[in-house]
Amino acid sequence: MKEGKSKKKISIVNVVFISIFCAVLVMYALGLISMLLWGLLTSLKSNLDFQFMDNILGWPDKLASHDELRLKNYKLNIEYFEFTITKAYISRGRQVIHQSTSGFFDMLLNTIVYAAIGSVVHTFVTAIVAYLCVKYKQFLLARIMYAANLVSMTLPIIGAGPAMLELLRDLGVYDSFIGMTMMKASFNGMYFLVMYAFFEGMSDSYAEAAEIDGASYYRILFSIMLPLAMKVASTTMLLNFVTYWNDYQTALLYMPTYPTLAYGIWKLSQSSIAQLSYVPARIAGSMMLALPILVLFMCAKNKMMGNISIGGVKE
Repeated sequence: MKEGKSKKKISIVNVVFISIFCAVLVMYALGLISMLLWGLLTSLKSNLDFQFMDNILGWPDKLASHDELRLKNYKLNIEYFEFTITKAYISRGRQVIHQSTSGFFDMLLNTIVYAAIGSVVHTFVTAIVAYLCVKYKQFLLARIMYAANLVSMTLPIIGAGPAMLELLRDLGVYDSFIGMTMMKASFNGMYFLVMYAFFEGMSDSYAEAAEIDGASYYRILFSIMLPLAMKVASTTMLLNFVTYWNDYQTALLYMPTYPTLAYGIWKLSQSSIAQLSYVPARIAGSMMLALPILVLFMCAKNKMMGNISIGGVKE
């Protein structure tokens, strides 16, 4: 009798806790959605409607924002979203100058290339290193690499920025997509632990069967293990793509003359371009950066929400 009452009390506590947790998540989600809706509505307003009529939270006024409802702010961003960037530094005793003028479509192309290459390279390098650390965990080097990842996730690495700049400049790959690709060919980060857990939970029957048939270690890796990990890798790749799409610091520090859209939005916040100097026009520029990712999320939400499972032979 007492055990039944205690179980009932525990179940009530669990229901209350889950209800509170779900309510917090709903409020958080509504906060994010409301900010996106506010940004979309603001991007369709004129400066007269937003500032002088004090219409900050309301719907766009049809008379005051007639042209803006026809996406005028977006057209202004495409037309005037252009920056000239100059980067000068001393390398090996001589002055080096990098300069470029980039418009909206240049930044869009740079963003797509940077996010696509960075996400693919980082994902597959992480997957390969994670597999090797699991397969050969008895070796000291594998344990060192695993520990190095944990240390890099724990300790602050802000001080590595100047060293990375000097290294890229000395190698002659600074301010280039080659240098960016070399930077992304790393295995540090949370997704290394995800891939490590995936390969550790995978049955050894695949590799053993392939070895019996005479397959080499490279054949096992690239023909069996990586294809089996594609579901996890594709999810990781999508998440990395979103991260790199919104990344402006890498372009700012290491690719200054190949600005991405995120870098351009940062420059826009400091720019004095008359046509883009008011808030609705700048919000329109920000929405042009956010909307493609929103569409990507809606199309691939099943993968990005954790559609990860481990299949294969049961032990």
